[in-house]
Amino acid sequence: MKTKDRLIATIFKVVMWRLRRKLWPPFVEASRNPALTQNEVLQRIVATNADTVFGRKHGFESIKSASDFRRAVPIQYYESLRPYIEDQEQNGTAALTIEAPVLYAQTSGTSGSPKYLPVTASGLERIKRAQRMYSVSVAAQTNMLSGKVVGIGSPAIEGHLPGGTPFGSASGMIYEGMPRLVRSKYVIGPEVLAIEDHDARYMAIAALALAEPDVSGFATANPSTLLRLHSIIVDHFDELVTAVERGELGFVQRLSRTQQQELRDFLTPDLARADHLRSLHSRHGRNLTYGHIWPDLNAITTWTGGSCGFAVDALRELLSPATHIVELGYSASEVRGAIGVDTETNTAAPLLGDNWFEFVERHIRESRDGVLVPDDFLDLCELEQGKQYYVYVTTLDGLYRYDMNDVVEVTGMFENTPSISFVQKGQGVTNITGEKLCESQMLEAVSHAQTELGLTTSFFVALADEANAHYRLYVEHGDEPYYGPRMAELVDQKLGELNIEYKSKRSSGRLGPLVGFDLVSGTAELYRSELVKAGQRDAQFKYLQVQNLADCPFSFDSHIKASAVR
Repeated sequence: MKTKDRLIATIFKVVMWRLRRKLWPPFVEASRNPALTQNEVLQRIVATNADTVFGRKHGFESIKSASDFRRAVPIQYYESLRPYIEDQEQNGTAALTIEAPVLYAQTSGTSGSPKYLPVTASGLERIKRAQRMYSVSVAAQTNMLSGKVVGIGSPAIEGHLPGGTPFGSASGMIYEGMPRLVRSKYVIGPEVLAIEDHDARYMAIAALALAEPDVSGFATANPSTLLRLHSIIVDHFDELVTAVERGELGFVQRLSRTQQQELRDFLTPDLARADHLRSLHSRHGRNLTYGHIWPDLNAITTWTGGSCGFAVDALRELLSPATHIVELGYSASEVRGAIGVDTETNTAAPLLGDNWFEFVERHIRESRDGVLVPDDFLDLCELEQGKQYYVYVTTLDGLYRYDMNDVVEVTGMFENTPSISFVQKGQGVTNITGEKLCESQMLEAVSHAQTELGLTTSFFVALADEANAHYRLYVEHGDEPYYGPRMAELVDQKLGELNIEYKSKRSSGRLGPLVGFDLVSGTAELYRSELVKAGQRDAQFKYLQVQNLADCPFSFDSHIKASAVR
């Protein structure tokens, strides 16, 4: 490490220690009395926004309790809030919030259609504070910030809505506005993250990352991003190392002037680094891993729950055993809901001082097809460990009793507050003939099959083929043997153990046997790229592992390994 970098690291350590002393005691205290904290948050939200169009319509002024709020405000969805969002953005009306939004966060969603969620200036400050709390927690428990960090996210501004307000990413805006000292720790600048061309952006990120020998951490929402980055490094190694050697990428002229300048600032000619990378490649070839390239890589912060678990398993094979994979915490474009508080257990604690939460037990909501009564809703302090719940959020930024359509599980306690972990999107439920198969069951069944076969699956998707009354399982694993059919047998058997209706329908013949196919290597990235081009957010991309064949916009049948085609 250079002398300048050592000095920065020392200063940074002191700054992080001071931030921890400032930020953590209030959070810990709030978590000791979740009922009181949540009541105060709800009262602050309704009082602040009582004089909005939405607040007047729903009588915010007379709301004194959670039960009052539930009686006054029905469950909201994006479409029910869209008229308020559009009125506020286009006409400046205080429709949802007294404070005018400064940004609309564009959601990734699970379809190609974007949604725009209001973010106020004070909302940005709350997200920034949460990010700082998370960072100081990780720094206190790992050496992630001892060297440089490769942060991969979305650009701050991606366009403007009809009223002129920008839309983009709240985390990107915070990243762009980092103080100089903090920015000095990051390898990738905001201009590079704003490169529109999907492949060019990854090439630029890969070149900048490879050029930095002292990487101690990676930060990105979805672990599949790091699998994609690794494939770029392996597939384009010679071109990338030449860029490190010369300090310039071959396609730089196609970028904007600010992007070109940022690349020149960050990517300087380094023959010694290029020679070292070539020597690593000569020893390891396509088996080159992150552990080989960055031996001091201490931690990666990312999502680990739900379907991300499969990408995490594949990612672990690219890391040294000493590298921590740290849970980022439950979050979405709508809300930063929780932050990781323990790097060993990956426990995540709700941000109960920023948002008001409600929950409905999973089996209750799914057994009633979403038709709920007020008594079905539980407060944060009423949750039970080991149970799964649908989550609804109310925020100061204008989401009121908003149905996230997310399933979370209570994994433990932080002080007196239940900790939560993301399980799956609520949409990950299919029903061909009454089996009501959910994503978490498919995840468990595929995990079981992997263990039985001694196989690591980098990607899978299960499609409900209603016309032929069976499920189609597509698996990408990179190995030459064809595991698809055998995996399908194991998954089919396990699903019968996990879901009695699935077993009943299979036994009666109403549901045919699950059919398995091996995918050509790289199919998952083609699928992802196609959905990103259609409007999904790259940095926060979420795979929907179980869906209906008719709803899937990608033809997996076109990417089956030749000898696996039936």
